[in-house]
Amino acid sequence: MKKFISMMAMAMVMLWSCQEKDGPEVAAPGKVELSGSVTDGQIAVGPDGGEFQVNVTSSEDWRVSGISDWVTVSAESGKSGQPLTFTVMPNDDTKSRTATFKVFSADAVQAVTLVQSPMYKMSLVSEDTVQVSSDANQVAVKLVSNVEEVSVDFGGAENWVKLNNVSDALGKKIVLFDVSRSQEFKGRSAVLTLSGEGVTEPISVFVSQAQRDTAFVEGEQSIIKGLEALSLNLVLKSNVDVTYSLPSWLRKTEGSVTEKDDTGLKTQEITLTADASSGSRGTTISFRSGSKTVGSLFVKQQNPNPVFAEIPDENLRYLLESKGWIIPDDGIKCELLGDAINATSLVIGSADPNSYSSDPITSIEGLESLPNLESLTVGCVNVEKIDVSNYPKLNELNLANLNRLSEINTGNRPITHIKNAPGTYSYIQIQNIVIKGENIVDIDYSVINNYYVDYESALESIDVTECPKLESINVMRYNSWGESSLRYLYMTAAQAESVSVTKLDKVEIVVK
Repeated sequence: MKKFISMMAMAMVMLWSCQEKDGPEVAAPGKVELSGSVTDGQIAVGPDGGEFQVNVTSSEDWRVSGISDWVTVSAESGKSGQPLTFTVMPNDDTKSRTATFKVFSADAVQAVTLVQSPMYKMSLVSEDTVQVSSDANQVAVKLVSNVEEVSVDFGGAENWVKLNNVSDALGKKIVLFDVSRSQEFKGRSAVLTLSGEGVTEPISVFVSQAQRDTAFVEGEQSIIKGLEALSLNLVLKSNVDVTYSLPSWLRKTEGSVTEKDDTGLKTQEITLTADASSGSRGTTISFRSGSKTVGSLFVKQQNPNPVFAEIPDENLRYLLESKGWIIPDDGIKCELLGDAINATSLVIGSADPNSYSSDPITSIEGLESLPNLESLTVGCVNVEKIDVSNYPKLNELNLANLNRLSEINTGNRPITHIKNAPGTYSYIQIQNIVIKGENIVDIDYSVINNYYVDYESALESIDVTECPKLESINVMRYNSWGESSLRYLYMTAAQAESVSVTKLDKVEIVVK
């Protein structure tokens, strides 16, 4: 029985086997694998291109599909185990590019993508040589480049050239550098090398900075001595040829000039001498190279009992300082030098009434401190008040073309004549003028046939009531049309009876 059952089972197995062979065939699945230069389905190619071999393992014969004008394949088909070579041309573009090919074997397929990086380039569109002054500067280097980040080799100039920023504008990269102010007595230079990842030809820019032109005396830059005779032995160092001038009270003896040393400076010995002085005097010696001041030295003989004055007007201080009369001390306070103390005359502005220019001086306050001043001329300035009542020795006052003057006060000074001499371009810009003076006997405020007297004139009245000794006054003012803005002449009753007045009929004498 057991033998029968076993025979039946074998018969059934054979039957099934025969039935399977007699049915339709089922194709085995295909296989294709790529190795070699391929990683995760990609081949990374540099900008220079080249050959890249791919090993193909497949279940059956394989074939390749794909088209590219910069990639060629070694074969369109092959057997398992035969390699496939991709030949890639160089990429001269500044952008990356890709090409995809597919390898088939039966019903299997594998794609391979070639990714070629661009040719990283830099080209300079600005100058390759840059010269800057010794002051702080900025240097802009303009590039055409496809690099992501620009790297800079400063060539040892890191202490005076700094990278500010890199920006993109209008298709260009602008690399901005800060150049610090030079403290060197010699010029300095550096080669800046600009590059980036993948760049085979870096850019070089030559930057040179001029020396800081200088001249200075070794030691103190301000020398103050007493009033006794002086002799100063100085060592002047400079890196340029310099000129300088001295006031009449200083004399110089110059020695030979040495060659420049390692710091770029040459040396000259100078001796300055001066006689004893009766008062303070000082000067700033300006060392000049061409038209540029490159250094200075202050020398002063100091009075142990200095005389000071307060001069509020900045422009007047500048005038007196340029004459060598004062040395600014603190704010409006100034020390009077010997020339100012001994001066007997002074001109402020211009004595020519026809001067077209107008000096910006608006006040002469402080001149009363000049102890020996006897004559003062004020012309073509913007002074609004002339008060010389407390000048100790003044006996002469000359005025010219003062268009903003509203008050004249001579006090008890021995000044007898007042005239504000008009110029061709004279026109009064104030409405009322007051004239005071105990010793004034004659006043001339006339303007005849002057085009400007009424064109922009605002003068309406003149007050002379504080001139007790006045004998004559001329206020005949009219332009070429016979017109005048003057309306009133203020006088005392006694003046109205005794003073000789020259005026237009329209001008009314008003008794105060």
